[in-house]
Parts: sequence; structure tokens; C-alpha cells
Amino acid sequence: YFTGRKSGRALDTPISYFREGSRVTCSTAAPWWRNLSGGAPVRALIQRRLYEGWAVPCPTDRAAIADGLARFLTHVPSDARFYGVTLDAQGIPDPAQVAAAAGRVVMIQIQLSER
Repeated sequence: YFTGRKSGRALDTPISYFREGSRVTCSTAAPWWRNLSGGAPVRALIQRRLYEGWAVPCPTDRAAIADGLARFLTHVPSDARFYGVTLDAQGIPDPAQVAAAAGRVVMIQIQLSER
């Protein structure tokens, strides 16, 4: 859940994510990420538990996006098709395809704090 930057309304969008401790990584090609520009407070419902957090989008650092996307797809392989990425027999994403996808998406890092 986040606040619309123009409307001021509370908004929500379901996303796939990869969680490492108190940090959540997700990616999107949809424009809703602009509501998080410069960092923004968010609430995240993860496994039926509500967390508060701070989300920071990374729209331009392609190397960081590619790294985050590769780790994400390793843990959420079912989403690889949405990014046009294939996985090898060991579940490793194709690096060239990940690099290409990194140019089309924005990575979002969310630092969680339990509510």
C-alpha cells in the first residue's frame, strides 16, 4: 500500500517479490513505481502479516537492476516469462536476457519494519 503522488489516495498493487531478511526486492515495468520516487513510506502484506517500510525505486542503474532481477528470478522462477528471460536446467537466468530486461524495468527495494 502506498500513497498516490498526485491524488493523495491510498493505493495498492499486488507484486511478486523476493525477501532477504528485512529487505524486499521487486521489479515492475508499470508506471505505479513513480509514486515511490525519492523514497516513500509503504505498507506491505507479506504472508498475512502487515509491515511498514520505506521503498526506494532504482530506475536507472542497469547493473544493480540486472543483479536484483537475476536474484529475484532465481527465487521466483515462475515470473521469468514476464521478463522474457529463460532459465537453464539449474534454474539460473540467462545473463543476456536479464541485462535486456533490466533496461525495461525498475527495481524497488523496500526496507521493512514490523508493524
